[in-house]
Amino acid sequence: MAIQHVLPSVASISVVEVARHAPWGFYEFGSQRHNVALADFGDASARQLLRRVGHSTTTVAAVFHILVGEGVSRRKWRAAVASAMRAGAVEVWVMEHDRLAKSWLNRSAWPIGHDSNPPREDGSEFFTLTELRAEVQSLARLHCGSRTSMLASCQVPSSIRDRRRNLLVGVQCNCLSRADRVAPVLDEGATEVIVGIGIPKAGSNYLDRLVSTAFAKKSCNDLWSSLPMGGTARDSIYCSHGRTISDKSVRHDVLERLGTECAYLGTHQDFSIASVLDERFNVSYTTMLRDPLDRLVSGCNYALGKKCNTRSIVTFAASNRGYGMPNRMTRMIAGVDPVCTLSPASERSRLLGNDAAMLEQAMVNLRDRFMWVGVLERLSEMGPLLPSRPTLDVVRPRLASQGGEFQLDRAELERF
Repeated sequence: MAIQHVLPSVASISVVEVARHAPWGFYEFGSQRHNVALADFGDASARQLLRRVGHSTTTVAAVFHILVGEGVSRRKWRAAVASAMRAGAVEVWVMEHDRLAKSWLNRSAWPIGHDSNPPREDGSEFFTLTELRAEVQSLARLHCGSRTSMLASCQVPSSIRDRRRNLLVGVQCNCLSRADRVAPVLDEGATEVIVGIGIPKAGSNYLDRLVSTAFAKKSCNDLWSSLPMGGTARDSIYCSHGRTISDKSVRHDVLERLGTECAYLGTHQDFSIASVLDERFNVSYTTMLRDPLDRLVSGCNYALGKKCNTRSIVTFAASNRGYGMPNRMTRMIAGVDPVCTLSPASERSRLLGNDAAMLEQAMVNLRDRFMWVGVLERLSEMGPLLPSRPTLDVVRPRLASQGGEFQLDRAELERF
């Protein structure tokens, strides 16, 4: 009943309520309530459902009804909440049991399975209010943008015996309009694919393995490695020697294969590749970022080998158009990488001569179009936001490194 006070029964609000099993939930919403089971709520279904129920209303609120409390893993819970945010829910509300409430201090009282509810899943530890608020805020920053606002963060009673039995956290994804926040709307049957924008020497190969495994998507990179170079889909993985998706033969082969024989593509081409892929697929983008100086040192060791040192790395950074290119991460995410961008000359001219504008464009792209962004030095924080966190063996580069061992002395480097 607590949510009924937060979301008044008015015609301008539609409620999509996600529970472990339908039709559990708040029947008080009546015809405004669209109840769905967690198993039926993913990225594609969330977009379709929110688009359908929001057609004639101004606000679609997604309500997650005690999922972890009823035994759903936190991993599945995170994926579902992220799907609602990416799909364009204007408000996202989460209700859970409070681990610190007297009702739940004894774990034997936790729901453990009954006729209509299967046993608890691994990783279904109850939340505290602090934990739940931090989780929702983190997901909102990742999927709604930087200008989200908290609507509520409180304990709510469900019985007179325990007045803090449950938790309620709400966030407003109001930084963008629904139309601008989600990927271009295609036919409901459009194929869902994930594309990783792989910035050289920023963990791009690790990104490919991590994301394709976490989302259980067959990797095009693995499958296409046996194709010949020159006019095939394999060229779309790279950004060198004119091998890009702008080539007619490459583009045709990619559009024939992607989404049919594989659903994850990791590419060294910049975000402008969206101008081709978004016309055919429902694309979720992802990338990996890295400390710029660490990326530079890694690129120098990779390309120059034993010749990489404090002096040569300065020349490398000034003249190299690949691994050493200044602002390479920003340029690629903004979609104006000089090596192989598909952006028109007017866009390149507008951004490449204005670092502030280029950075702003990159930040807008990250906020609006990327479903997950990793930071190589902070994977312990970023990894839990994935549907699963696979344990991967050492991921080696596609081409053999020259084997440099130069270590960065930042103070010395700054003198040059």
